[in-house]
Amino acid sequence: TLRQALLLRPDYLPAQLRLAESLFSDGKQEESARIYGTVAKNHPECAAVYYGLGRIYLARGNDAAAVECLNKACDLFPSYGAARYALALAYRKLGRADKSQENFRLYEQYRTIVPPIEDPLRSAVDALNLGPLSHARRGFTLERAGKTQEAITEHQKALELDPKQVSEHITLISLYGELGQFEKAAQQFQAAIDLDPNQAEAYYNYGVLLFKQDKFQEAERQFQRVIEINPFIAEAHGYLGNLYERQGRLDDALKQYREAIANQPNYRLAHYHAGMILAKQGKYDEAIQHFLNTLEPEDENTPSYLYALGATYARIGKLDLALKYIRSAREKAAARGEAQLLIRIDKDIGTLESAADRKK
Repeated sequence: TLRQALLLRPDYLPAQLRLAESLFSDGKQEESARIYGTVAKNHPECAAVYYGLGRIYLARGNDAAAVECLNKACDLFPSYGAARYALALAYRKLGRADKSQENFRLYEQYRTIVPPIEDPLRSAVDALNLGPLSHARRGFTLERAGKTQEAITEHQKALELDPKQVSEHITLISLYGELGQFEKAAQQFQAAIDLDPNQAEAYYNYGVLLFKQDKFQEAERQFQRVIEINPFIAEAHGYLGNLYERQGRLDDALKQYREAIANQPNYRLAHYHAGMILAKQGKYDEAIQHFLNTLEPEDENTPSYLYALGATYARIGKLDLALKYIRSAREKAAARGEAQLLIRIDKDIGTLESAADRKK
C-alpha cells in the first residue's frame, strides 16, 4: 500500500518514512537505506530520517556512522527518546561509557516522545471530519509527541461532541495523572464507570495512578476489580503481585506473577519478581529459569536482572556462571551510571573471585 501511495506521489514524506521503516523491520536494509538516503537529501531537517539511518548502521555494526546519524537526529529533536536509546547503545559499543550513560539518562526522561511528522493529506482529511474520532486521533498524536496538555484539550473536545465516549474518559485518567492532576484524573475515572461500570481499563488506569501515589490499599481494590472483569490482563496481575509482596504475602504474590506470565509469557518484570520470591524460598533452579527469561530485550532493568541471575547461580555453587552474569551486570550498570548497584556488585565480585580462587 505504501509503494502504491508513492507511485501516485513519489515525494510524499510521510509515506517515504513509513515505507523505509517497514522495510527495515522486514530485514530489507538496503532498500530501506536507499529511501532514507533520498529523503535526507530532500529533507535535511527531518530527525526521523537520521534515526532510521542510525538504526541501519547500528544493525550493520558500523557504530561510528550510527553515532554520527543518531547525534544528528538528536540535534534536530533533542527529546527524541528512541534516538537517545539507540545512541546510548552505539556509544557503549564504542567504549564511550560517559556518552552512553548521558544518553541513557535522556532516554529515561524522553522515552515515549517522538518528533511529529507533518502529514498534510492526513490533516486535510481530518479537517473534514468534525466528529469526536478526529479529535481523539489528534490527541493520541500529541501524546506521542510529549504534548500532554494539548492532548488533553483534544480529548476534551471529543467529549464535548459526544459525552458518552467512555474511552476518552479512560484516556484522560492517564493523561491527567501524567501532569499530577490527580483530582481531575479521579473525576474522569468516576465519569467512565458511571457510563460503564464494566470497563476493566478504567479500573486499571486508576489503579496505576493510585499505586504511583502510594495509595496501595485503594490500588489493590482497583486491580482486583480489573481481574474480576477480565482475568487475562497480565499487568493487573503483576501489580497485584507487587502489592501482595509488599505485604509479605509471598505465596499470594507468586500466584499473581504466575498468572501474569501465563497471560503474557514475555512479561519480564513478572519473571523477575517470581524469581526473587523463589530464590528466597530456596527454589533456585526454578528462580534461575525465570531470571533467564528477563535478559532480552535489553533495557534499563537489564543490569538488575543479570545481577539477580548471577547471585542465584552463586547460591548453588556455580561460580563461573555467577561471575559471568555479575560481571555483565557490572558493565551495563557502569554504562548507565547506576552507582548504588555498582557498589553492591563490586562487593559481590570480590567475594566470588576469592571463592573461585580457593576452589581452584
